[in-house]
Amino acid sequence: MAAKTSRKVVRGILGLVALVAVVIVISNWWGDYRSATGSAGTPSSQESTSSVSATGTTSAVSAGTTPAKVQTVLILIDGLNLREQATTQSASKRVLKKGDRLTLISNKGAWLQVRDSTGVEGWVANSPQYAAIED
Repeated sequence: MAAKTSRKVVRGILGLVALVAVVIVISNWWGDYRSATGSAGTPSSQESTSSVSATGTTSAVSAGTTPAKVQTVLILIDGLNLREQATTQSASKRVLKKGDRLTLISNKGAWLQVRDSTGVEGWVANSPQYAAIED
C-alpha cells in the first residue's frame, strides 16, 4: 500500500514539475513576443521609445529625432553560419548565402550581431573573407 502511495506522490510531483516547466516556457515566449511587437503595438508619433542594446545599455529615441543610420552586413560566401551566440561552438540558427544582406545590430570585434529580413537575430564572424559592413 505504501508503494502505491509513494508512486502517486512521485507522479504528482512530476506532473507539477512539468506544469511549471510549461508555464516558464510560455512566459518566456510571451515576453519575447511582447518585446518584439511592443506592449501596445507600434508607438504613436507623440510617444518615445526605448531599446536595450546587446551590451545592456538603454537608449531613448524621442519623436522628431533622427535615428542612427542603419548599417547592413553583406555576406561574402555561401555557407556562413548565423549562430545563436558569438562563438564557433554555438548552434547555427541557419546557413546564409553569398549576397544575403542583414541589418547590423552591434559590432563586438570578432563577431557581428545581425538581424535578417524575417527578424531572426544571431551572430556572424566579423572577417573580411566572410562578411562586409556596408555604409
